[in-house]
Amino acid sequence: MSVPRRADGLGVNAVEVRALPVELMISDVGRRMTALALAALDEAGLSEGGWWVLGALASVEDGLSLVDVAHRTALSSSTVTTVTEQLAERGWIERRRAVDDRRRVLVAITPAGRVVLGQARAQCEQAFAAHHDALSSEEWQQLTTLLGRLHAVAGAAVPQAAP
Repeated sequence: MSVPRRADGLGVNAVEVRALPVELMISDVGRRMTALALAALDEAGLSEGGWWVLGALASVEDGLSLVDVAHRTALSSSTVTTVTEQLAERGWIERRRAVDDRRRVLVAITPAGRVVLGQARAQCEQAFAAHHDALSSEEWQQLTTLLGRLHAVAGAAVPQAAP
């Protein structure tokens, strides 16, 4: 019996997944969930880069420099520039001069940006809802804690995007 091939050429079934190293299982689940998330973001009218940039800006009050956005999102400077231009054209972020240094330009999320980010989050939650029944709430909490720890370690090991 042959294993059906996915678009990426991997034919991983449930039995084979159990034989994978945990890092590859995490990667495989990540790819599948990313596909769901990207479809949900598309429905909300937001790109993946826009998602990361708006998320970073939503977590601060006074805005961030483009360098800080690139650092927080692990996106390249050129990607951040392109994405922030697109977000500004849509009115989801605004550019302004830093109070402490008028030469520095900061970008900040607008109320309209917060709305679209909220809509995108709701779309993602809806896309992921079918997967929530796979684990109990206790298991989800445990998984979240463990992945948070791995995320912190992996994040420290990832080279920063080039300026």
